[in-house]
Amino acid sequence: MGAPGRLYVVATPLGHSEDLSTRALKTLQAVDAIACEDTRHTGLLLHRLLIKRPLLSYHAHNESARTEQIIGMLREGQQIALVSDAGTPGIADPGAKLVARCHLEGIVVSPIPGPSALVATLSAAGFAASQHRFIGFFPKQRAQRREVLAGLTRCSEIVVAFESPQRFLSLLVDLGQELGMARKLCVARELTKVHEEIRVGSAQELQEVFAQRERIRGEFSIAIDAAEAAVTRRAVEEMEEVHRRFIAHLAAAGWSHRDIRDALVAVMEVRPKLAYAWVMEALAATSGGAQADEPDEAL
Repeated sequence: MGAPGRLYVVATPLGHSEDLSTRALKTLQAVDAIACEDTRHTGLLLHRLLIKRPLLSYHAHNESARTEQIIGMLREGQQIALVSDAGTPGIADPGAKLVARCHLEGIVVSPIPGPSALVATLSAAGFAASQHRFIGFFPKQRAQRREVLAGLTRCSEIVVAFESPQRFLSLLVDLGQELGMARKLCVARELTKVHEEIRVGSAQELQEVFAQRERIRGEFSIAIDAAEAAVTRRAVEEMEEVHRRFIAHLAAAGWSHRDIRDALVAVMEVRPKLAYAWVMEALAATSGGAQADEPDEAL
């Protein structure tokens, strides 16, 4: 048996066919077969590009069985391209299992970068946070979705997610209730297509816009701006209050300043010098001015 083939992970257009890179085009023309989510959808793209290559359906319902087949083809030396219906494979789409198997088998994986709804939404949002978190699609069940949103109340990162048109308006309502009606959002619909729409505004403003639509169409990408500084300050203040109560409780139990400091370091992972300063500050505030009961030369 000769050398194994190579798996190409190829990004395809979100909508506008001219977004396909020259390298992606050459790769699709050269491979032995193309694994895709929907053979009809990818078949139309290849028809427009005048490319004729065997197509293998590769989706959530046949991922395990098809992975074995593709791995077998790669072992035989064939070159395979993996594409999704739109954008970059493996991002909220099937593909990770196949890529992981290739790494285990020692088969080379070559990404052919290009369109990505995640990156496109971030670039169009205008949000300033330097970090982001991608959470894919929100849960279909509303209770689970609201639980996820509740966990994002004080998130200091931009959060990007996808949503279907059927659940989009309900999601906007939940966003407003869980994160606050003033939380800034960027909604991107039908990216790079004829009816592309990008709106930035508060949860309340966007609810008012989309609630007037008779029908909501198209796939959505949503960017949720990072929590405002005021929210972050409240979180810090609440944590400081936890520390104060912790110190007061141990002091009332007769613990020494040094032992309280050591407990802060061990339990709450506070740096020793900072922990000792907190102990003295907290006890001074409650007793009208406390002195250390024992010197601490190490500080």
